[in-house]
Amino acid sequence: MLSPKSSSISELADKYFISRASIVNDLKTLEAWLHQFDLTLLKSRVGTSIKGSDQNIRMAMKALVLKSIYNRQDMMESRLDESTLQELSEKFGQQAVHFTLQLINFIEQQLQYTISDPYYINLFTHILVLIHRSHSPMYKTDARAVTMSRVSDHHAWQVSLAVIERIETAYNTILVAEESHSIYQYLVSSGKAGGETPQHDDSLISERETRFAEALIARVAQRINIEITTDRNLQASLSSHIKPMLNRLRYHIRIKNPLLHDIQTELGTVFAAVKAVISQLTQEYSLDEISDDEVAYLTVHIQAAIENSIKVKRVLLVCSSGLGTSQLLYGRIIRAFPDWKIIDIVPGKNIADSLKRHECDVVISTIRLEPLEKPVVYVSALFSAKDIARVTECLVSNSIN
Repeated sequence: MLSPKSSSISELADKYFISRASIVNDLKTLEAWLHQFDLTLLKSRVGTSIKGSDQNIRMAMKALVLKSIYNRQDMMESRLDESTLQELSEKFGQQAVHFTLQLINFIEQQLQYTISDPYYINLFTHILVLIHRSHSPMYKTDARAVTMSRVSDHHAWQVSLAVIERIETAYNTILVAEESHSIYQYLVSSGKAGGETPQHDDSLISERETRFAEALIARVAQRINIEITTDRNLQASLSSHIKPMLNRLRYHIRIKNPLLHDIQTELGTVFAAVKAVISQLTQEYSLDEISDDEVAYLTVHIQAAIENSIKVKRVLLVCSSGLGTSQLLYGRIIRAFPDWKIIDIVPGKNIADSLKRHECDVVISTIRLEPLEKPVVYVSALFSAKDIARVTECLVSNSIN
């Protein structure tokens, strides 16, 4: 896909040191994969090539690059690591990769905020593929003029124009007007790193985003039976997230949430509630389907508010006989939930007696117990972030039930 020339089966077999039969099978898989991008695999005596519009070829290339990045990189890191950059340099050239990094640094300086992951990776991939295709003999795209009526954030638009100008200067080429709007789409669809606010006013939250956030909060609160509607921080953070999310839906930009599986597993009840409400809002606002990756990001905002809103709980700690372990767990629970009251700390054999003597809302245990009438959460002695999520998930589930 990176080459404008056709490639024969023999050439591919020699290049990758595999049999012709394996190449034929791989081409069948490739042909099926290309179909989702409206691309066709052409086979002739000269060789095999890919046919389709420049836009669709770019979409396929970006999908491949993103897959390569997510497969190689520890996605807890917000920026590309050295091994990933090295692999991309081998495919696209070191100059193009380095220049793309410089362009994104320039963008962040102009916007006056840091683009958070995974938006950074999406933008990086888009610009890298644009640079590669722009000096390809196959380069062509829809050259319609971009009118200011299509632009709502004028500062981001000016930054987009400056990026295109820098690419044209660096590669001595002329790009069509639509390229600037493509960059603009990615900028207004990108999230900001936590706590950062740009100085320009074009990105202020509109009434539409505010209403969407309010409806989401109110309906999720009703489903989980926990009061979070008065949380101003939640309203602000969700509104700020929803603005670029709606732009992503408008421009068909998809993002990947590297924590999706963990969120679905550890925060299943809240995730399900958010997904159900989002399904309703999608229809009411006539939006495209919102992916689970997007739902997971929304879930994290809601979860943070839930943890802040859970009122005083009476907790019975059940630990093994070690005093040090129980004191460690005690300290970490109080640090996570400072308003909670630890009513007792007992070994497993004494739990029944303790429950007779104390009123208890939840049992937190480091050891397996016989079934109890009270909700039980199993945690590690270190009481990690996952343990905190399990506790809140348990309380939310019991609140609903």
